[in-house]
Amino acid sequence: MSVWETILSGQGFWAVAGSVVGAICGWLLSGLSESRAYNKKIKRNKKALLHELDDILEALTDAEICYEYMIKMYALGGVPGYAPPTISNPIFKNFYIETMLDLPASQCKSYELIDLQLSYVNQDIARIADFIASKKEDPDSVLEDWEGILRPACHNVRMTLWHVNYHLNNKAFPSLKHWTKEHQQMLEEYKTAPSKVDELIEYAQENMSRSDFEFDGVTPVAIK
Repeated sequence: MSVWETILSGQGFWAVAGSVVGAICGWLLSGLSESRAYNKKIKRNKKALLHELDDILEALTDAEICYEYMIKMYALGGVPGYAPPTISNPIFKNFYIETMLDLPASQCKSYELIDLQLSYVNQDIARIADFIASKKEDPDSVLEDWEGILRPACHNVRMTLWHVNYHLNNKAFPSLKHWTKEHQQMLEEYKTAPSKVDELIEYAQENMSRSDFEFDGVTPVAIK
């Protein structure tokens, strides 16, 4: 009996049909298993990205407190002997690319904007560390240069804090389209952030003295 005769016979037909059905079922189950594994991975990545924003928020808050201390010290003629630590976002760096296709456009833009803002913050921290390490001799020159570094650093930290807070408060749709209320709020924060530095300087000059910074071994390294 030929192959075709065997296939066309009842017994051969059902054997072939069973093999085909079995192969299709195996392929479907394999695809379903891969799909479930992928969805689980993406869900884990999304959760990790949000959790990382919580960590970044805490680190930025610490940096802002540190800068406020530095501003008050500057107001009284001092420069600190330390810089805040840099802020990393390893989850974004390692897992964002494979997750972005499953995120809404507004979330993608927000995550990428926060990453860009963090790069500015870390550049500022590096400049602060280099400046402190340089140990310039002329107090007037030190304070003038120090102000030029400290003001933009404070501004970048405040704006990055704003963006992280905004994302965490609008997790599903952190959109900042032009001319929306949210976009106007961001612009308002951008405009008012510099005035916060002036307010801290004024407060320190009116309510504090140099002795407030001479504790725990931390003293200004440049005094007018």
